[in-house]
Amino acid sequence: MNQSYFNLLGNITWLWMNSSLHKEWSCELLARNVIPAIENEQYMLLIDNGIPIAYCSWADLNLETEVKYIKDISSLTPEEWQSGDRRWIIDWVAPFGHSQLLYKKMCQKYADTLVRS
Repeated sequence: MNQSYFNLLGNITWLWMNSSLHKEWSCELLARNVIPAIENEQYMLLIDNGIPIAYCSWADLNLETEVKYIKDISSLTPEEWQSGDRRWIIDWVAPFGHSQLLYKKMCQKYADTLVRS
């Protein structure tokens, strides 16, 4: 881990703390949902003038893991984030109204990909 890893984690944590949904979630959930995304480079973080404004993460699941995830969204292990080709949005955080911009950027990046949420 290097300084950029910790800066990234800090930016995402700051967005969580400003989200009415995420700010009540535990540090354990933060670790479970954010660290695998960072380590697997399965995230998008939007920054405007040095300030993080939106973040999302995704996992590529196999069918078995997908079924397990649908039944219990907190069931993913770090190894399962890249277990297949069924892309799922794991986290979507845009506490300052930049959800549409994040959506547009994700559509540009994954124009020909089926993404579930």
